[in-house]
Amino acid sequence: MASSPSRTPYLSVVAASRNDDHGGDPLVRTQIFISTFARQCEKYQLPAELILVDWNPVEGRPGLAGVLQLPPEASYCQARVITVPAVLHHRFKYASQLPFFQMIAKNAGIRRAQGRFVVATNIDIIFSDELMRHIGRKQLDPHKMLRVDRYDIHRDIPAGFSVDQILDYAWTHPVRTNRRLGPLELVEHLYGDELFKRHCVPGPEAGGLVEGIAVTEEGGDWTVRPRRDTPVANLHTNACGDFTLLSREGWQAIHGYAEFAGYSFNIDSFGVAAAHYGGFEEVALLPPCVCFHIEHSLGSGWTPEGEKKLFARLQENKILNPEWEVLNPLMEDMRLGEMPTAVNDPSWGLADFELPEEPLLPGRIAPSPSHPRTYEAPRGLTVSALLPQFDLDRLTVWQERLNSPTKKIARLNELLQTSDKDRAERLKTIDYYQDKLQTAYADLERNVAYLKTLEAEIAAHVKLAAERDAQIARLSAEVNRLRLAAEASGRGELQTQLEPQGRLWERYGRHLRRLVVAKYHPGLLPQILWLAAHGTIIEVFAAPPGLAQSLADAPKKPRIPRGVVHFWQEDVWTWLSQLDSLFNEKVYLQANPDVADAVAQGLLPSGWDHYQLWGVREHRLTGNPAYDTGLAEVDAVAFDSSDAPHLLPCLIGRLQPHHKLLIGSYDPAQTWLPADSSQTTLAPGLLFCPRPPAQWMGPHQPTNELRIKWPLLRAQDAYPAVSAQNAPWPIISVVTVSYNQAAYLEETIRSVLDQNYPNLEYIIVDGGSTDGSVEIIKKYADRLAWWVSEKDGGQSEALNKGFQKATGRILTWLNSDDRLAPGSLFTVGQTFLLHNIDMVAGRCARVADLEPKPHHVHRSYLPLGQITGLRLDHLLDLEGCWQKGWFFHQPEVFFSREIFDRAGGQLREDLYYSMDYDLWVRLAKAGARIFALPEILAIFREHQNQKTGGAHLPFLPELRAVNQAHRESAQPAQTK
Repeated sequence: MASSPSRTPYLSVVAASRNDDHGGDPLVRTQIFISTFARQCEKYQLPAELILVDWNPVEGRPGLAGVLQLPPEASYCQARVITVPAVLHHRFKYASQLPFFQMIAKNAGIRRAQGRFVVATNIDIIFSDELMRHIGRKQLDPHKMLRVDRYDIHRDIPAGFSVDQILDYAWTHPVRTNRRLGPLELVEHLYGDELFKRHCVPGPEAGGLVEGIAVTEEGGDWTVRPRRDTPVANLHTNACGDFTLLSREGWQAIHGYAEFAGYSFNIDSFGVAAAHYGGFEEVALLPPCVCFHIEHSLGSGWTPEGEKKLFARLQENKILNPEWEVLNPLMEDMRLGEMPTAVNDPSWGLADFELPEEPLLPGRIAPSPSHPRTYEAPRGLTVSALLPQFDLDRLTVWQERLNSPTKKIARLNELLQTSDKDRAERLKTIDYYQDKLQTAYADLERNVAYLKTLEAEIAAHVKLAAERDAQIARLSAEVNRLRLAAEASGRGELQTQLEPQGRLWERYGRHLRRLVVAKYHPGLLPQILWLAAHGTIIEVFAAPPGLAQSLADAPKKPRIPRGVVHFWQEDVWTWLSQLDSLFNEKVYLQANPDVADAVAQGLLPSGWDHYQLWGVREHRLTGNPAYDTGLAEVDAVAFDSSDAPHLLPCLIGRLQPHHKLLIGSYDPAQTWLPADSSQTTLAPGLLFCPRPPAQWMGPHQPTNELRIKWPLLRAQDAYPAVSAQNAPWPIISVVTVSYNQAAYLEETIRSVLDQNYPNLEYIIVDGGSTDGSVEIIKKYADRLAWWVSEKDGGQSEALNKGFQKATGRILTWLNSDDRLAPGSLFTVGQTFLLHNIDMVAGRCARVADLEPKPHHVHRSYLPLGQITGLRLDHLLDLEGCWQKGWFFHQPEVFFSREIFDRAGGQLREDLYYSMDYDLWVRLAKAGARIFALPEILAIFREHQNQKTGGAHLPFLPELRAVNQAHRESAQPAQTK
């Protein structure tokens, strides 16, 4: 049994018209609109009211209440006609030229609507069933404005059609679409080449295409949500007069549509901008949530085909039209907060007048006399609520703009100045391309030199072939060592296995330059020996004692000759943790002054960007001989299946597209390796993978080896929109707090923004600096999620202010004199995707003030590659653990919003030095799980002005007090 309709409407639908044959058969189109909407209200049990405003009724004809009716079954939808008599119409400016002020008429209906939400629309509109279902859930947000696309359809809807038949007709008889106009890249992604799209399902990358515009799904319906400060061009203003839904409070806040005494063109867009910038942000539903507009005759309303005819009619009748060039500056002032969003006074919508109302009856038309009818209009009351400073004549200077020769001459002068400026810009462009051409010639010369280098390499390979016998002789010592290792492992048949390896590896292993055996296993010895005999450099990790050397005894970046097998005692994690994995931007720019000049001129984003995309290709030196990206530098990785559980946490997320995999003791029944048709079984239990599984790969890491950089790297490879696991990158919120740190601030900001991480939310909180810091922040303001410069109570209060604005899943803060290491955000985002953790800590490089090179790289005592609990007992052991440097430096730590909220969700604002230590202790008490990485994630700057510096260690008294308080609070729990 259906529930009885509510007396209070949830939705009010307001349209305005008059019985004047506008557009041909307006009453037919209006009756379809009324009947369809009322029947949809029955279908979705939606309590609603329909308000028709009969403006300046036509003399000698009945009003709308006398020619229209509700369908007989209407019970959820009530309808009434509000009449604005001719005597009120004639009090408006330009009433004699324009018989119908549509937006002021809608204001009269909106002002008198009783629904919690109010839709402003027109009399020839049909709402799609999906749109009505969305509204019928009664879950609309009173603080948002709802918008949809408008699809124009043929007017010849057969009489007697049911609602379902009308909607089927609408979807199958398109004329044109009126969808959002921008941003272009988002529109192209959403709609493609389909002009009349039935179902719009965005791809996973849609939300990251345009900064400040989110694409989200709610209950099966997709929405586009521009941020509040978005430009007007990013709002969905196209055909907004046919569907704009606001709560009653929203309409009241903006005082309805601007009551310009002119044709209604652009006034509806002005209203959308006023609502959005007034705090009722736009939510645009995507198809199939649309409204349909029944086509009418050309020139009666705006269409692309009828535009010329319409504006000719307006010009002929001297009807004022609010031009976009006039309204756009006002909307921009609204966006910047320099102008109020309400341009009407509180009397908007003829609020001071008691207007006649008549109900529409279900199933029959009420008898109604023709107009005019008696109406006593109060004297002394003003009909227009438009504030005087926004009078349309004053804004457009209508007569002067049309007739003044002075204005024409001024416009011509302005046009000449623009042309001169254009000419100067074109000359600058020509100079720019001439420079580019000269650069291209220089590149050509470098390419010729590179070809000569390749010729020399070919000659070297020929020489290498001649030296093969000598190399094999040198390897005999390696054979003896391997034999001893094999015998120790029960594999004395090494010599008999060596010969078949030649046949197995001839096709797959001949061109491998460098192989890493992630963990020593005797079953891989035959393959190691054969590859070494053919010139492959091999490094074996976690090798047994007596066979291996320690990394501590080797150079920082050992140069291993081709064809040599090097055994290391340490495991792969330890090897990675001892590498200099910091790409040093300063050192690279010093080593490549032409790149430094291009970055300074804004032609290149950063040295890191240049090195990834072009530096290796151009044989650029990094300026740091010890720089090593680890696994990215090798061609192939080998391991035995039995070691997979231990090794995969290290390999997954670090493998690159060029890597080959050699897996021993492999059983096809095992499920930990994703299947790939290109995988080849070389022998029973020996599997060769020409590339890693896609979900095992991680963010791109540059390499010093050109030969493994083909095909050439593209920007989307260096900065992928989604991870290798085909999951969106988690939002990382970075908060920087600053006060009078202009000497370092820009370098800090660039270290974050130059990462090009697609889901970065960067927030800067400045304490009211007076040293030029604010000018630096404004330079990058368009790339920041939020920033402020105002006095605060110190670093902790500023950080709390920033974290309150942050929406990311992952949080960190970066002081204004520290930096993030290039690529660190991708590394952190990948780690959170791969592991169920609360915290990530890497390594931190320490530099002295403005020195380019680190003097020390710090690493915590935490075990690498394991998810462990953050040890509260170690944190509380101040002298035995914390002061000895067992833990991490703050810039290298990233933590989840969930664990931060569980630990209290804010920093202690009464602490000056130790707010980070206090937070780590609280995170440990909240049960934080941490994952330690071997990569350098941040750079910590030491200088004389930092508050934690100095020979007397000023932070110690506060640190000890915080420690003591936590020890006392933890004591009862430990006693229990």
